Amino acid sequence: DFGIFVKVHDEIDGMVHVSDLSWDEIKCQEDLEKFKKGEKVKVKILEINAEKERISLGIKQLENDS
Repeated sequence: DFGIFVKVHDEIDGMVHVSDLSWDEIKCQEDLEKFKKGEKVKVKILEINAEKERISLGIKQLENDS
């Protein structure tokens, strides 16, 4: 309910928070329901936190806010 997990590399997973799916906040929840397990998606790495072993990813950042 809070985002999607994405396999970045063999043993490396990242997460796209629901707020990073679309620039339109209303569409974010709708977009979340469109993703299916195993589907390939393009993402942008937003932050790598080595200490917490977390990678934050974004989809909306691949497009301009319009």
